[in-house]
Amino acid sequence: MVDHILRAAGHISGCVTTDGITINGEEILQGDVAGAGGAELVLREPTVTAASLESSRGGLLKRGIYTKKCDVAAILNVDNDHIGIDGIESLDQMASLKRNIIETATKKIILNAEDERCLKMSYDFPVEKVILFSMKQDAEGLKKHRNSGGTIVTLEQTKNKESIVIEVNGKTSKIIATDNIPATFKSLVRHNITNALAAAALGYGMEINLKTIAEGLKNFTPTLKDSSGRFNVIDDLPVRCLFEFAHNTPAIETTLKSIPNFTKKGSNICAFTCPGNRPDEHFDNFAKSFAGHFDKYICFERVEWRRGHKEGDISKRFAEALMKYGVSNDNIMQCPTQNEAMNVAANIAKTDDLIAIFGTDARYSLPQIRSAFKKLQTLLERM
Repeated sequence: MVDHILRAAGHISGCVTTDGITINGEEILQGDVAGAGGAELVLREPTVTAASLESSRGGLLKRGIYTKKCDVAAILNVDNDHIGIDGIESLDQMASLKRNIIETATKKIILNAEDERCLKMSYDFPVEKVILFSMKQDAEGLKKHRNSGGTIVTLEQTKNKESIVIEVNGKTSKIIATDNIPATFKSLVRHNITNALAAAALGYGMEINLKTIAEGLKNFTPTLKDSSGRFNVIDDLPVRCLFEFAHNTPAIETTLKSIPNFTKKGSNICAFTCPGNRPDEHFDNFAKSFAGHFDKYICFERVEWRRGHKEGDISKRFAEALMKYGVSNDNIMQCPTQNEAMNVAANIAKTDDLIAIFGTDARYSLPQIRSAFKKLQTLLERM
């Protein structure tokens, strides 16, 4: 979203994420480069005039913060994913690690008023430097910041129309109606409204005018090109498929809130996986989040994500955890690879079902499930 806002403002934008690198919207590298390596490639590119740089926990731990200063920096949350990994044993330690990002900002700092540790950080900086965002206009932290003269980005409801607004020095200005942001699917995908709030705040911090911020958000689509694997709904297959990269409990629980808006009359099928280098409780919490939300479950593994586990270990642990939380063994399937999981999903799905696929790179899993449906159709035609 920030990348699209920067481009709408006329910048040649370099964007670094856990998916890869784009320059002015064109992909130049695939893979997780959200750290010093990706930032270096973009910041050394002479044509780039502005950059949006995702900074991963792993990258910060291994190579530290990669720039002495930036114009604007944001922390969207401090959550329990990755706790117990690489020496980070508590949320306070995670907050301390993430704080390195906002320490580099020279103009504005953007923080989530609904996250207690983000809010706590905001008190350590001059009020005029901090922009808080929140879905809740009456959030306690937001009110305190507003009353102190701080800038906030939030939602406003008027005449059955929900809009993102910014309040500066007591004056409220509308940025964009949430219905007009394609990634929100007419406001049904609430977590992308939160993302849009943060992106709008970052754009404002970069001194981009509100009309241009709105244009950038309108140009950002929930497609494989703009947002690969982030709530991509595919309707040109025999059944509706939803691809969501979420592979940690907080992200999954947020995504699950939106899925009922996309279900049809049939069954809901879930295929999911996660990296193998997670603490034991992660697998349990993962299954607990999914349990009860679907009719059938496919537990699978990505070979490159086994990370020391033997084939079948991860899918077996998920299956056992699902049964622990009340899912019948008859409704659980285990697959040793992603490709096999896509084949199983295609074979068990019926018209009006929904297949929700978590923890995959949609650039690879979507072609796999397309191929599975094509093979199935060919087989049926021969019968």
